[in-house]
Amino acid sequence: MSKIEAFSERIKEASVRCSIRLDYIIFPINVYDMFETLKEAGYEITTPPLPPKSPSASIKVAFSGPFATKNGNTFDGNTDRAFFGVAGKTFESSYESLNEFIRIINEKLGVNLSENMSFQEIISSFNCSSEKSPIENISKVFGDCEMIPKLDSILQDKVSLYNLKIVPKGLNPHQKNWYEITIQPDNINPSRYNIRVVFRNEDTSVFEEFGRNMINYLANIIQEIES
Repeated sequence: MSKIEAFSERIKEASVRCSIRLDYIIFPINVYDMFETLKEAGYEITTPPLPPKSPSASIKVAFSGPFATKNGNTFDGNTDRAFFGVAGKTFESSYESLNEFIRIINEKLGVNLSENMSFQEIISSFNCSSEKSPIENISKVFGDCEMIPKLDSILQDKVSLYNLKIVPKGLNPHQKNWYEITIQPDNINPSRYNIRVVFRNEDTSVFEEFGRNMINYLANIIQEIES
């Protein structure tokens, strides 16, 4: 069994959402037409019924939140913030569904979302089991940190850091190109890790490379934490 396969077996819960943020001032899609097109393509529309369609083409209905499901994945969007997202259990499933959605909107409604993309984003969470103590393992990561004894002295107690957050050095989290990987013990089940990954990038090839290797990266990080 490979390292990735072994790590995948340890994942008890997983959610991976892939989204596209659009660079539009005015949202370019008529929601009525979009929902009708998606229904014809086999999507189940999950929003409440829309108000009667206005005869004025200039009036468009706004929406926010989940709006459809297909193949076990949930589609969401926000007309004001101009994004669409798909949540599933794996990057491959979510990203493939997002690209299918983009293709349908392009072919049926004539709007090429990819041409007006600001960036793409992954927001994922995993619950990972461990035969070792996540609390002790993460504490050991910071065992040589010079700040720990100073904090002991300030607080008059033995302290430890509870989570590990990895970010690109020197970058601002408000930038388009950003990632953060947060690993901490599960608050309810101390034999598990909670892992949260945020990754966004305006370069599609960089985004895809990270997404396809995300589980491998996490497996290597957990291996180092537990070594």
